[in-house]
Amino acid sequence: MADVSEVFRLQLAERAPGMVEARAVGLAYATSPLPFALDELEGLLADGEFMRVGQALYDVLFPEGEVRDALAEALVATRARRQPLLVQLHLDDSSPILARYPWELIYDGQTFPVADGVLALARYIDDAQGLVSTTVDAPLRVLLAVPRPVDLAEAGEDAGSPALAALDALRRQGMVQVDLLTPPTFAALRQTLSRGDHQVFHFEGASGWGQQGSGTEAGYLVFEDEYGAAQPVDGPTLRNALFLSPVRLVVLTPPDTGPRCNPAPLGGLAPALIRSGVPAVVAMQYGLPAEQSEHFVAQFYSSVAALAPLGTAVAHARGQLLPPESTRFAPALYLQDKEGQGLLFQRAGEPAGGPHRAQPLGHVPAAPGRFSAGYRPEPVFVDRAQLVQEALRALAGPGQRVCLWGLGGVGKTAVAREVARRSAWRFPAGVIWLSLQGGRSLAALLPEIAAFYEAKLSPRLEEAAPQAVALLAEQVAARGGEALLVLDNLEDAAADPDLAAFLDALPAGASQQAAGSSLGLPAAGVRVLATSRCEPDGGSWQTLELRAMDARDIERILRRKVALQRIIVPAADEPLLGEISALLDGYPLGVDLVVSLARTCPWAHIRDQLRAEPPPPLQAILKTTVHEGLGEGDRRLAARMSVLRGRFDETAITRLGGVQRWLPHVQRLRELALLSFDGATYGFDVPVREYLYAQLSPDEARACHERAYRYFAARKDLDGKVEAYQHALAAGRHEAARDLLRDKLMAPLLDAGRYRQLLSLLGAALSIPEAFDERFLLQRARVQRILGQFPEALSTLEELLTQPALEPPTRALALHEQGRLCYELDDEAHGGYERALELYGEAIALCEELAAGQPDRSRRRWLDAEMAALYQDVALVYQYALAHPQDMAFAHQLYRTSAGLWQRLRDPVSRAISETQRAEILRQGSTDEKNEAKRIYRAVMQTFRRKGLERHYSEALLQLGKLYYRERSLKHALNRFQEYEEIQRRLGLGREEAMAWKQQAAVYQEAGYRGRSLKQAVDLYTRALERLEACHDRWSRRAVISGLLRRGEAYLELRQPALAQADFRQAMDRSFALGAWSGRFDIERLSASDRRRLVWAQCALAHINGEGEEAEGICDNLPVSAAAYRSLGFDAPGVSIQEIDCSALGPLPKWVVHHDSQISKA
Repeated sequence: MADVSEVFRLQLAERAPGMVEARAVGLAYATSPLPFALDELEGLLADGEFMRVGQALYDVLFPEGEVRDALAEALVATRARRQPLLVQLHLDDSSPILARYPWELIYDGQTFPVADGVLALARYIDDAQGLVSTTVDAPLRVLLAVPRPVDLAEAGEDAGSPALAALDALRRQGMVQVDLLTPPTFAALRQTLSRGDHQVFHFEGASGWGQQGSGTEAGYLVFEDEYGAAQPVDGPTLRNALFLSPVRLVVLTPPDTGPRCNPAPLGGLAPALIRSGVPAVVAMQYGLPAEQSEHFVAQFYSSVAALAPLGTAVAHARGQLLPPESTRFAPALYLQDKEGQGLLFQRAGEPAGGPHRAQPLGHVPAAPGRFSAGYRPEPVFVDRAQLVQEALRALAGPGQRVCLWGLGGVGKTAVAREVARRSAWRFPAGVIWLSLQGGRSLAALLPEIAAFYEAKLSPRLEEAAPQAVALLAEQVAARGGEALLVLDNLEDAAADPDLAAFLDALPAGASQQAAGSSLGLPAAGVRVLATSRCEPDGGSWQTLELRAMDARDIERILRRKVALQRIIVPAADEPLLGEISALLDGYPLGVDLVVSLARTCPWAHIRDQLRAEPPPPLQAILKTTVHEGLGEGDRRLAARMSVLRGRFDETAITRLGGVQRWLPHVQRLRELALLSFDGATYGFDVPVREYLYAQLSPDEARACHERAYRYFAARKDLDGKVEAYQHALAAGRHEAARDLLRDKLMAPLLDAGRYRQLLSLLGAALSIPEAFDERFLLQRARVQRILGQFPEALSTLEELLTQPALEPPTRALALHEQGRLCYELDDEAHGGYERALELYGEAIALCEELAAGQPDRSRRRWLDAEMAALYQDVALVYQYALAHPQDMAFAHQLYRTSAGLWQRLRDPVSRAISETQRAEILRQGSTDEKNEAKRIYRAVMQTFRRKGLERHYSEALLQLGKLYYRERSLKHALNRFQEYEEIQRRLGLGREEAMAWKQQAAVYQEAGYRGRSLKQAVDLYTRALERLEACHDRWSRRAVISGLLRRGEAYLELRQPALAQADFRQAMDRSFALGAWSGRFDIERLSASDRRRLVWAQCALAHINGEGEEAEGICDNLPVSAAAYRSLGFDAPGVSIQEIDCSALGPLPKWVVHHDSQISKA
């Protein structure tokens, strides 16, 4: 189409109520009445009376006489040049009602001049000014807003955007650069316009008319608020946002309105936008079907990107609309250019290098997080507006977990999908959708989280879980915002303690308000959104209940899905859709089943079947679907597969279905919406599976479980073996389940760190007499000890030791396990390390008795392994609980013996563990012993690294760092401690990470270190102590005392004696607590290292306080310190506090400053 030629200026003004003056500027004028009221006009257009309305509007715009004659003269010249005539329609600003009439629809009795391109009509307001073109040297930047408020039915049902589809195609060609307003809120728009450089703002959304303060009607746009609800924005407010922005063109289009031509109040906003300084506005007066709207937008922006005048661009785009009479009048062009044709943009010069490179689709001001592979968008979402808003508010609030719960089939997953989609901008670290259907274990879920971030986790659950937590914390910190975990079907795994512990460990975040903006910016945390058929226990969940939907909403879903499936509904059957919707009783799952049946069954038959079946309605439609839609083979396959609680693949169907050609049956199940497919696996919705399973008789169910047991038992993966065990129990194969658990599951689950899952499986076996095995009790006690459930573990062992005819090997193992528990508990009730040594002795005696009986080779190997483990545990007691020189020498010998046994058994890992403990003793000895310790550390580190045992490798690394520290190789020591910290952070081991901080602080405190920083040392000590004080094991309690003493010395050197005194006092009190026994203090409860620390604390307090009243509390404990002093091989001091001298115990590091009177009295 050629450019416009002549300009015909026409002014339209309301002179009296209902009377309009049309003035051809400089030529003639005439007055005529408005032919229709606005409501009458809408009715006529809805009835397709386009010619009648167009003729009436033509008579008003160009009344017969001089005005029409002037138009005819202007058309003669333009037709000779085969160019359209530009008609500038100036609207009186004092008569806003005139802007609401579709003047572009004019009909001259033969043609539609604007629709046919004879006239290029553009609208102006009275205060329009001359237009200054903007120079561009890059693709036009378009800011696109596509709000779909969830509480607006016309905007919330479909998330599709014709404008986005058209603009994205042009973006890929390099013609425009598109940024999507995310979230589509007015606050986000203001924030983006204030700092952006967009030349075009395109709004595609709902609009309306509202009352102004003067009582007149004015148009408004409907944005979303941050919780998805409708937020109307009127013209003056929008004008203020655009006033200082670089936007040169505003395009306003409504969402898809279906086949009907519905009025859109967008044009009424144009005058306010023109007055804000925007040179041009293109507004759709009436909504168009999505396909037509997409064609218009694509052609319009193609012309604008080619720098065509706007009048020409709109004329070109109108030509894409069909049929002409009912669509081409919808676009209205408003211009500020008083003289020209709307030439908004001009090129600075010829573009270098050909077309511009396509830029990716942008999201401003907040890019949404990406979705994991498990997420599937909801194709049709209707209603639930209030619930969606409540869920969005909950996810933005202080709580970390939100659960949507309700009966099966009520639409929980659909709501969760919609909430995740609308809130994605809050979660820049991503939305990870995890299905728990079938009770999937945490071990199966963690690889999905790792794959989402392209990371790898340890195969051991005890290491993988904290690694995943650390990975999530790292990702949310790196991306500057939160992540969202969506747990679908939480009820299937709600009793999993591993999952509960994992959720408790997730980093928490809280919504914060950005300065100058109402956008809720997420802090670095992980939120959880779950769906469940039952309300979760505990107060950590904010719960929202889903109830059955209203019948009208069910009918809307039904009609939308029928339309998507292109199912024709005869006019006579239209009322049946409402009846069927009412019979579904508010369950959206029933809609899918009805739609699938409608392909083959009459609507009346479906209604009659629902009426005939008793409630509940979901069961009724399931019964109808199964019996009406499935053949015998289909039903048999579906029932057999229903024994699988989770998703399954084609191999499972082949093995369990019992039919050779299963694909037609599966296709039929999918056609009827009974079976879903995600591209890799199949699965039933929970209500469907439960219904199908209920159709099996007890014998049929056992046979199906038997078949499933054989299938899963043949698999080599650990999860397959767990499934086989559960199906064996369900099939009544208790002996097979026992053997499977004992021989195939116990050791692998233990090695994988899946302790809680193992406990659950053991509990199931122990509750069935036919599946009982005494070794299950022993294994349960071991797992309980590992999990820190010491009282439960002791109770389990007591039950085991009371079993009749207990085998000697099992008794020896039980005694060994009891000894470990007593050592770990170290309290009066359980006997402490003394009782541990007694139990170890009994276990050793039993093993020696068994060895004397000439056991076979396998029994001999077991005995050697058990003796090696016993020697190692006895050595631990002598090394840490006693720690005198003779004890250390004995422990060294035991470690050597244990390592020799492991070497004979060809177990390099266990041998390396024993050697590591032996090296820890050697590093405190002579120079030769220290060199031997270094050699051991390097050797075992190679072994651990080769075996992939990162945790054991790091422990050896820590000990090597301590050795370097003692040798004053501080830089080497610090490097080892920092590497140790990185490993512990990656493994998610908080206690060990705190130990790394403590060791690094010791280096920064050393006087000979070039990078010495007492403040940094204090900070590291403080971080370590805060974490270690929450732990109650032997190791942590002693590390806290050591850290307090070291930090106290640092405080003294920093001239903060009050803080130092508090640390020394706390260290002394904690040392006394270690020796408390039977209500009194027993010095024998303290190791040599414990006694040194006690004397150190006493000495430091004495030098800080001196003599007098402040020293009274210290003097009370002098006999205790004297006993500690004497036990270390020194003469006991007198009662004077000045005679407490820790320097007599050995050379002190240079950072021990409490003996310096100038510092301690500062």
